[in-house]
Amino acid sequence: MKLDGFGVAGFRSFGEDIVKIPDLTKVNVFIGKNNSGKSNVLTFCKHLSRLKSGQTYKDFDRRLDYNVDCQKKQIRFAIQVKKDSPVTGDIYNKIQSMLPDFHMKFPDWASDIWLEYELWDRGHEFEIHPNIPELGKIIESKYDESETNELARKYLRSAGGTHTGRSNDIAQWISGSVYPPFEVHKIGAFRQITGEQSGFSLEGKGLIQELRKVQSPALDRYQADKGKFATINKFLQELLGEEDAFLEIPAEPNEIYVSIKGKILPLGSLGTGIHELIILAAGVTLSQEAIFCIEEPEIHIHPELLKKFIKYIQDKTKNQYLISSHSNACFDVPGVNIYHCKLVDGHTTCDLVTTDKDRGGILADLGYKASDLLQANFVIWVEGPSDRIYVNHWIRGKDDTMVEGLHYSIMFYGGRLLSHLAFDSPEVEEFVQLCRFNRNAAIIIDSDKDSPRRRINYTKKRVVKDFKDNGCFVWVTDGREIENYLVEDTLNECVSEVHPRMRRHIKWDRFERLTNISKNNTIDKVTVARKVAQKSPDYSVLDLGKQIDALIKSIHRANS
Repeated sequence: MKLDGFGVAGFRSFGEDIVKIPDLTKVNVFIGKNNSGKSNVLTFCKHLSRLKSGQTYKDFDRRLDYNVDCQKKQIRFAIQVKKDSPVTGDIYNKIQSMLPDFHMKFPDWASDIWLEYELWDRGHEFEIHPNIPELGKIIESKYDESETNELARKYLRSAGGTHTGRSNDIAQWISGSVYPPFEVHKIGAFRQITGEQSGFSLEGKGLIQELRKVQSPALDRYQADKGKFATINKFLQELLGEEDAFLEIPAEPNEIYVSIKGKILPLGSLGTGIHELIILAAGVTLSQEAIFCIEEPEIHIHPELLKKFIKYIQDKTKNQYLISSHSNACFDVPGVNIYHCKLVDGHTTCDLVTTDKDRGGILADLGYKASDLLQANFVIWVEGPSDRIYVNHWIRGKDDTMVEGLHYSIMFYGGRLLSHLAFDSPEVEEFVQLCRFNRNAAIIIDSDKDSPRRRINYTKKRVVKDFKDNGCFVWVTDGREIENYLVEDTLNECVSEVHPRMRRHIKWDRFERLTNISKNNTIDKVTVARKVAQKSPDYSVLDLGKQIDALIKSIHRANS
């Protein structure tokens, strides 16, 4: 991590008010319509690495980089300083320790501080200055004259002057100490491997020569460069699904070969998508400890390969990434932040996506309709809410990487559907048709058997057959209901907590109805399930462990 967050105003499509891009993580994807400002976010980040307070900068193009709609032609930016951050946490602590009664006087700074800077156009260059008046006003409003005098004497080795002047001096001192150094590399959307002997660009120019260097490195860099080449080869193997695949860079000609099962092929013969991914993987592996701004990596690439690339940069590199994209392939990748770029009144906004409603807004911008989308990567159909609690509890107990709403969704079909309706009723027919929309599905059915000899009813038999014929996972409980998978002591302990007046001990039996309190009363199934979910799961009852293992395997297969 090199950057926690930044903001920008007056640059290209950004208006006069600073647009904040907060809480950056290792991989950050900016999605939106064409001309919504995604590339401008990446371009400004490239500039940002070279903007240092108190210094000058010459690389802005006044013809292109000023927002033509802004009355005042000035570029401004902000840096996010976050509490407990490995990047700016020390700076936050320094500011907190300097300002007395920090938490009481600055409640808006409880988790982060945004410090603003301005670029002053001097004709031949730009000067970078902190926005002293804004921060100075905040400090002046929080402390009286004697307090700012004491702060100035303690930290600035000076006193006297006006209250406003001292507040501005303190603001200057704070802003001047805040700038984490970082390096930025930008990879454009047009990428092609070429064989130049000199000059290397991350879009592919001279890549053959660079790969040749790490394939056969000099002695002083042997271990480090050999490791990089091995990492790129490992990625190639994952892309192709071939454990013995590897790259070869011959002395002549200027070509990249791929060896698969002893057969040598030119890289270009594997298709444009693999060609593109090797460029990207090589670029982000050869350079480390930097920020990479990558434009539209999904070009020519299948969504599953794009996900493999995202996982590669998460796990195998030490860089931070800002990626512009028109793809929704990263929506369900854990650890990736999604930002929605859009034009509001002609100016770019950039919002961190945190809710399903936010995701829906992006999908609408990308042109998707509800009819284009499946329900989820994997759907588990259960009878009701208590079943959902148990299933989530048992899945998490064996694999805590599984997340409901990300790797799978749980939907209810209702006990009446399979227990009380005829197998050929319209409701059952509609349910079976609905399930055929997503073949990555499972259904969990209470057998309702009261003895080993009893068989499940015809409606359940029909649904079991249809799900199995559709390639779905089917789990009919080995006991009467899902509660029969609970250990007797655990069930009674949790029932007693929910129903303290209940005196009857529930004796476990495979085919007993364990949810009855009396003839006409049943336990609060949902609340009891929540109590059970607070305890460690026991998979030894009946076939519970076997079924959960098989269910998790099916979910993984749908998400792989």
